[in-house]
Amino acid sequence: MGLIETFHITQRERTERITFIHLRPEDLALLGELQPLMEKYVDAIVEAFYVELLGHSEPRSFFAEESTLRRVKAGQRAYLLSLFSDELDDAHFELRLRIGQVHERIGLPLKWYVSSMANFFERIVTVIEFQAGLPSERLLTAVLALNKMMNLDLQLALESYASLSARVRSLGQQLQSTTAALNQAVKADKQNDE
Repeated sequence: MGLIETFHITQRERTERITFIHLRPEDLALLGELQPLMEKYVDAIVEAFYVELLGHSEPRSFFAEESTLRRVKAGQRAYLLSLFSDELDDAHFELRLRIGQVHERIGLPLKWYVSSMANFFERIVTVIEFQAGLPSERLLTAVLALNKMMNLDLQLALESYASLSARVRSLGQQLQSTTAALNQAVKADKQNDE
């Protein structure tokens, strides 16, 4: 079973989310038109982001191995390019849910994930503003379309982040209850032996 089924992200649910944030087909088409521009600048965006991120000790601890950093950069590159797709299919929703679960599983504090989205948004908007050559009205439409797409992604990732955290807390409480019951049983057994 995929994550879209686990989280009950039906076609109706997807349509409702997309409609509510006003993400229109023309927004997706404009983002699709900008994909070649992003392909040209995505490596520079990713490199600059990680230089800045690794300047902070807390997130730096997640990238102790060079191979991990290379893998994460490649994944980040693919993610940023996927923002400029002109379609929202099941794979899009599945990947965004998985992103939240991965970040939760590795213990990345939510503040770093959310602030990373803002950081990437600013970097991408700067590229679009200065390199796309769009008239001001179309530039505004592109920036808003990117914001909508990233908002949708953030919704999905945070939803899976929160769900996994809740399950872990629940399992922790169950473990605590089971441990307490076992301790009582052992204590009672010792008392019966005396």
